[in-house]
Amino acid sequence: MSVTPQISLVAYESRDGRRVFVKVPDERGRYMLTDRCVVEVSCPNCRSAIGEPCKGLQKSYSVDTCYLRRRAYNFKRKGWAIPPPVDQMPAKPRYKLVLPKDQS
Repeated sequence: MSVTPQISLVAYESRDGRRVFVKVPDERGRYMLTDRCVVEVSCPNCRSAIGEPCKGLQKSYSVDTCYLRRRAYNFKRKGWAIPPPVDQMPAKPRYKLVLPKDQS
């Protein structure tokens, strides 16, 4: 008989609003402080569901979140798009200071 983790969408927000306490699915009564993206979007990298913390290298739940999950959260909340490649970024304007010649 296999045990499947229970994913709870109960989360408690921290004071600054960027982090949340989420329940660890495979341990009873344990919460962890993690990034807010955990309760907003699922993870395309480690395949964690919404409300489930990201899985680390050992396939156990980790406080850290995957980069792709944070990026998906930023896209969802702030409308961030994928930044253009460096060679297509607009160049910074360059100004040349021209001093008048001294009339002596």
